Amino acid sequence: MYRKYLENAVKELRNRDTMETAALNLEDELRELDMRMRLSPRRGQAQKRERMQVKLEKLRSRMGRCERALDTLTTRERYLIEHLYAYQTPKLDIMETLHVEKTAYYRLRRSAVSSFVRAMYGVELYGRQR
Repeated sequence: MYRKYLENAVKELRNRDTMETAALNLEDELRELDMRMRLSPRRGQAQKRERMQVKLEKLRSRMGRCERALDTLTTRERYLIEHLYAYQTPKLDIMETLHVEKTAYYRLRRSAVSSFVRAMYGVELYGRQR
C-alpha cells in the first residue's frame, strides 16, 4: 500500500516540468479560444472553454501540491529528491555534491522520501525504500 504512495510521489516529481509546459499551453489555447469566441461565436465553445479551464485548474493544483511538499524539505533533502527522481542524476554524483558517504546517503534518502510522501499524502512510510 505504501509503495503506491511512493510511486505516485515519484511520478509527480518526474512530471513536474511536463505539467508546467502543459499548463502554459492550455493558457495559450484558452486565449486563442477566447479570441475565436469574440470574432465568431459557435455553439459548444463555452463548454469547451469550461472543460479546458477545469483541466488547467487541476494541473495547477497538482503542481502546487508537489511544490508545497518540496518546500517542507531541508535544502539537502530537496536537492537529493529533485536530482534523484526528477533529473535522474547518478547516485555517486549526488553523494559527491552533498559530501556524504554511502551510509549517510541512504539515511538522507530515506528521510527525504519519507518527508516528501508525508507532505504529499499525509502518510508515514514504513519498511524498506528503493
